[in-house]
Amino acid sequence: MIRAALVILGLLATLQDKPEYSFGGEAFEACECESVCPCVWTKDASFADCRATVVWSSIQGSFGKTDLKGSTFALGVIKSDHNMLRGMGKWEGVLYVSDTMSADQRHAIEKFFRGKWGAAFSKLEVKTVPMETKLEADHKELRMGKIATVKISAIKNADGKVPAIENPPFSLYPKLYCAKADVNTYDDGSKWDFSGRNAFYGPFEYSSK
Repeated sequence: MIRAALVILGLLATLQDKPEYSFGGEAFEACECESVCPCVWTKDASFADCRATVVWSSIQGSFGKTDLKGSTFALGVIKSDHNMLRGMGKWEGVLYVSDTMSADQRHAIEKFFRGKWGAAFSKLEVKTVPMETKLEADHKELRMGKIATVKISAIKNADGKVPAIENPPFSLYPKLYCAKADVNTYDDGSKWDFSGRNAFYGPFEYSSK
């Protein structure tokens, strides 16, 4: 039901223009909730809201005729409601695109994002900013100018394995490896320091087919 709602929102936003696309890479995020974030189970957030920074990087593939190789973009969720599902349509956020991307790549990412998730937002700004990412097997980092710093590390069991949630009811990508935010700071309109709280990472792949 939740995935169907997301699909419907995307379809409503893209009735006029549906370019073909296929691309993937690595995603990671850090949020306001305690681990493990209840929002992925469609439950209420740990606190009054679930504010987060989500990053998509190491991208390979294309959107329409635009090659997205090497692109990086991020989302700052600055308002999502106590229950993210019930709050859909009222979210507020900022889509950040890397300043190393070409104008065509930035335009393609914005078009993709608004088409797939735009209807979840009542307010969505788009900004071009410097971004640096560091991607290791069990550690991910984002430095986004003076706006945000995210550093996450995998949570491991006694055998050194990382717990994973596959196909959660509510997520932007299908497999979430559980992690902890060593650093999660943000300052762009909304301001927070959620270091020590929930984080996830995992592969993503989006296709119009």
